[in-house]
Amino acid sequence: MRDIIKEFDSIKSCVLLPHLCIDGDTLCACLALKELLKSKGIAVDIIAEDEIPHNLKFLDGDIREYSANENYPPYDLAVAVDCGSQDRLGEREKIFTSAKRSI
Repeated sequence: MRDIIKEFDSIKSCVLLPHLCIDGDTLCACLALKELLKSKGIAVDIIAEDEIPHNLKFLDGDIREYSANENYPPYDLAVAVDCGSQDRLGEREKIFTSAKRSI
């Protein structure tokens, strides 16, 4: 865990990628991590491939919907949140692998 926290000390941008079929635990983890990173002055995007379920819409966190046509910036760090493997990222795996570093 300390190694992961050290990663945050040397970045300026980060993308958080919740797993496919987004649910409450991955969404809340992304939102909490976003707030932590923002407090450190890091630019953070959360990019979801699925629509946020109706029962979780009250959680406001400026979550971007993935678009295959969008050119995403080269993030300093990509974090796959609540994913057991990269295939749980779906099409956003391209964003994950194009970041300078990934967790």
